[in-house]
Formats: sequence, structure tokens, C-alpha cells
Amino acid sequence: MVRKAGVFLPFYLLAFVFTLHVASPAYITSTFLAGKIGEGSVGLAYAGASLATLIIFFFIGSLLKKRGDYDLTLTLMALDFVATIGLAALREPWAITAAFAMNFVTISLISFDFDLLLESFSKNSRTGTVRGNYLTIANLAWIISPFLAGLVLKNGDYWRIYLVSLIFLLAAFVVFRKFFKGFEDPEYKNLPFFATLRLILRKRNVSLIFGAAFILQFFYALMVIYMPLYLHAHIGFSWQDIGIMFSIMLLPFVLLEGPLGRIADRWLGEKEFLAAGFVITAVSTALIAFLREPSFVLWAGVLFATRVGASMVEVMTETYFFKKIGAGDADIVAFYRAVRPLAYVIAPALASLALYFLSLAHLFLVLAAIVLAGLFFTLPLKDTR
Repeated sequence: MVRKAGVFLPFYLLAFVFTLHVASPAYITSTFLAGKIGEGSVGLAYAGASLATLIIFFFIGSLLKKRGDYDLTLTLMALDFVATIGLAALREPWAITAAFAMNFVTISLISFDFDLLLESFSKNSRTGTVRGNYLTIANLAWIISPFLAGLVLKNGDYWRIYLVSLIFLLAAFVVFRKFFKGFEDPEYKNLPFFATLRLILRKRNVSLIFGAAFILQFFYALMVIYMPLYLHAHIGFSWQDIGIMFSIMLLPFVLLEGPLGRIADRWLGEKEFLAAGFVITAVSTALIAFLREPSFVLWAGVLFATRVGASMVEVMTETYFFKKIGAGDADIVAFYRAVRPLAYVIAPALASLALYFLSLAHLFLVLAAIVLAGLFFTLPLKDTR
């Protein structure tokens, strides 16, 4: 049995090493895939992997009832291990694409399992603090990872990055087995797909926060896929410069999310921060379309500003959602986590279509307008305080 007292430190350690596994190759994967399957097919690879994730999410409640969170997570980690080895060692484009898809799916499902673990240990009155701390620890790994990738990546040897990622996955496996073996699953509610959808739609504020989360994930999807490509292939930055730049860009997630989560618990609600975050993200993303000079300071500053806004939106959507549900609401949590793969299906598909008519630079203007539309979901929200 896992004791709730003192469980947060091992969980935060688990979150940190697993996020290092996820984040180490995250910003080079689109470029790696482009070299194997062509730049025009990268979006389709992400869309296909996301669609597979989306489908599996709708069966996750049944899987949890049969296997339990602990056994299911270990199984997914084993599959992720195989997929990461494949990305490091395989040479055939179709095999690399399959390994990428398996890696993408398993990472999404493991992150979902971690959500259920954390929710089962959390009191509702401390959701903002707990989620803020969780996101801060995870985002510390995201800050370290681009810098680490820049150091490890030499002469286009992408296998080095996946080897480092594999080491962090093994560390996460060890931590998970040691500290969470006795985890007692809550009683998972296994609602049919349409019953869950109707339940979400009846809860107006929950459905609104789904919309806000989708806009954020849409932003992340296009940034993760196209920003590294744009900086490396179009602006001319080296991977070493991009690694340092992305580490600076991600600092707001560590600096802001913990304090903002505590503020949302104690003094203010989430609505004001959400609105401000969408506006800041939209304005700074629009600026990207007009930058042409390879100025490290200028690019780092603008990208930093995009993540100031995104970090505000991220911690407030997480806090608001998990204040509205419980640990047994696995189907609702699955729908919420399905927002990310849904965004990764829609965003690259729309981007691929848009790029027939627009330059990659102007795609960021379109993205800014979509981010600003997040206010449509934010302004009608009823605050939790």
C-alpha cells in the first residue's frame, strides 16, 4: 500500500525523470523525421500518432478496471522502452514512423496514468498548489532538456538523443516500481463514450475549460512541430543555439506556475490569469511572423514571452479542471487528456493545408489569432473562488 503522507516527493522525482525522457528528444523529433520521411510528411506522422492515441484513450477506463494503474503503467513503460530503442536504431522510414507513433501513444497514456496517481493523493483545497508544484518540477526538466540535447547532438547523430532519453526512462521505471507498487486504485467509473460526452457538455464550466485546454494544446502542437524547423532551416540557428534558446524560453513554466497555483488556491480564481495568458501568448506569437534577423537575444525574448502567457494558461486550466473532478472520474480525465492528441491531429492537418497558401512565417499569425480565440472559452467561466 502506498502511504499518502510523504508520497509527493517520490512522485515529483518520478515526474522529473520521466519528463526528461519525454523532453530530451521533443524539439528535435520533427527535424529527425523530416530527414527520414520528408518535411511535408512530418505533420501527417504527428496526426496519425495522435489519432491512434485518441482512439485508445476512449478504452482507457476498461483497461484500468482490468489491469489497474500500476500494472498498466509498467506495461506502457515497457512498450515505450521498445519504441525508444527503435527510434535510436532503426533505419527504414516506415519502421521509424511506427516507432515514433508507439512512443507518442505510450507517453500520452503514461502521463494520463500519472494524473490519476496524483489526483488520488490530492485534497481539493490544495489542487492549485499540488498541480503547480507538479508542473514546475516537470517543466524544470523541459528547461534542462533542450540544452542537454544541444550538447549531445553532434553531426546529425540523432540516435544519441534517443539513447539519453532511454536512460531517463529506465530511471523512471525504477522509481515507479520502488515507490508505487502498493498503489490502491480508486473505483473507476466506466461510462460509455457518449454518456461521458453528455456528462461533460452538461457541466458548462467543465466543457469551457476543455475548450481553453484545446487552444493551448493546439498552440503547443504547432510550436513543437514547426518552431524548431523554422529556426533551424529558415532562420539559420544552430542546434546548440536553439537548445539554449529553448531553455530560456521555458523558464516561465518553472518561475510562474507554482506561485500562480498557490495564488489561485488562496486569493484569486483562475479566470483572470487565463484571460491574461491568452492575450500575452497571442501578441507574442504574432510577433514571430515579423522577425527575420537571426538575433539570438531578440528571438529568445519573444519566445520567452510566448511561454509567459502559455504557463499562465497551463496552470490555470489544470487547476480549474482538477478542482471539478475526482480521482475515480477516469473517463472524464481521459477525455481531458485526449485534448492533446486531438490538437495534434487537427493542428498539423490544418497547418499542412495552410502552408499551400501561406509561408511558414505567416502560419504564426494564424496561430496567434487562434490563441486569442481562447478568450471565447475563458470569459464565460465561473471562477472557483
